[in-house]
Amino acid sequence: MQSNVALYIAAVIVSTIVLCTLFSMYRRRRNLKEYNSVFQEQHDVEDTVIAEIVDQRVQDGKSVSKEMAIIRRMISKDSEYAWSWYCNLVMSFVDEGCDRLTAMRGASRFLNILACVDVSKDPRYIEEYARWEKETKTS
Repeated sequence: MQSNVALYIAAVIVSTIVLCTLFSMYRRRRNLKEYNSVFQEQHDVEDTVIAEIVDQRVQDGKSVSKEMAIIRRMISKDSEYAWSWYCNLVMSFVDEGCDRLTAMRGASRFLNILACVDVSKDPRYIEEYARWEKETKTS
């Protein structure tokens, strides 16, 4: 009888932990989606505004150093924003016929020069680079 009670209590505890974990994961995921949508919207607006200002200044024959300083600051302060720049640069290089590893190194070097951001230390970069390096060796 005592073992049945112990099993019942253990089952209740495990069920409670599972439910709490699932609820917590759901809440974090929902909050992350809300954060990402607000964050993306903010960056889209900033990118659009900066692009319009740069276009106008270039048409007027003026310097765009202030706008580039804003872009550099945004990239250097926000690792996810830097990663999005990196990914876009890699795909631009690949679209122009560059192999993936060279594109990854080139995009990483460009961001390092532009905003002093070393994307090559990012775990995603390390994982992707190793995967593409392995794939290149096998083909």
